[in-house]
Amino acid sequence: MLLGVDDTHRVNKKEFQGRLNEISELTEKEKEYLKAFFENELENGLTLSEIKEGIYRLKHNDKDGITEHEVEELKKKLIEELNQK
Repeated sequence: MLLGVDDTHRVNKKEFQGRLNEISELTEKEKEYLKAFFENELENGLTLSEIKEGIYRLKHNDKDGITEHEVEELKKKLIEELNQK
């Protein structure tokens, strides 16, 4: 278990998008960005650890125009929401 969450649970695309829509703190632009970033990886579902790894890649991608601070905010909001499941 990771942070009290069973890390064997795989979040599928539909669940991921639904959970994103529940996070009122995320802007529509942030939601669309995250959906696009994780789209291909969500085909088979992702564990919480895999989502965190994806966020790490986001944080270290200088070409996407998103700042490290913005990534940290996205990470905090997304992980907090997913941990509630």
